Amino acid sequence: MLRRPRGASQWAFARGLQAAYTYRRRHHHLDVPHSYTCEDGPAFALGRWIAEKRRAPQTLTREQLDALEALDMRWTSRHRHRTP
Repeated sequence: MLRRPRGASQWAFARGLQAAYTYRRRHHHLDVPHSYTCEDGPAFALGRWIAEKRRAPQTLTREQLDALEALDMRWTSRHRHRTP
């Protein structure tokens, strides 16, 4: 996303995208555990944010989808909760 965010929801997405970018650079994937929280700067619940985006991609703009896909976002997680 090259444009400056306008409004609270765009700023929130930009914050999530920045956290996802940082996580991707460190771990080489975006299969973020649901409980993962970024501690670089203000705490950010990246795992929950990624899960929300996967659950409802239809709520994202084309620009937001493209930005996540540029980070190699997989729309289904490799982590599955198993029932014993």
